[in-house]
Amino acid sequence: MDSDWLLRQTPYKPYGGFPELEAVPRVFFSKLNKGSVLVLDEKDSRILRELERDCRQRTNQIAKQTNLPITTCHNRIKKLSASGHIAQFRAVLDPEKLGKPLLSFVFVTLNRGSTSRSNHTKDSAILARIASYPCVQEAHKVSGDWDVLLKIRTSGVHELNEFISETLQGQRLIERAQTYVAMETHKETTNLIYVSER
Repeated sequence: MDSDWLLRQTPYKPYGGFPELEAVPRVFFSKLNKGSVLVLDEKDSRILRELERDCRQRTNQIAKQTNLPITTCHNRIKKLSASGHIAQFRAVLDPEKLGKPLLSFVFVTLNRGSTSRSNHTKDSAILARIASYPCVQEAHKVSGDWDVLLKIRTSGVHELNEFISETLQGQRLIERAQTYVAMETHKETTNLIYVSER
């Protein structure tokens, strides 16, 4: 029963949209103890699939799509949001229509100054500065010959080159870089819940 999940519930709003979910107070679950992992069931997965498809849907629309009662959807969305399974609700923008059609992946070696050895605190500080630039969509510390993999969106090659040579190398944030420009994109998603193939 869904009531087993909650020790307390906030007032139910059957036709409320999702913007208010970010402000939902922390909810404690009877099946989620300190240090334990909340295991999702098929109902949760169906709801998450619908939210990933279009998070603008109202609760009653998701209930219809998932064939679940509205109350069940409402309570489970609150549960998933409060437990951190839903990190945020956001719009996915079209980079080409916004003037940022060039997608690049850049491997970089961080500039550690006089020492070439990795220092976690120093590396994190450099990486935080690099990640703060708006054109950097993702920044990952990686294994292998390089320190970091960056995903960068720019208006074109000139802006990309300017960012790498004048900003990153000019400010001595990196020692060297190797850039790969995406010629075509066949899939780009943040979705984690997939429909089972039958």
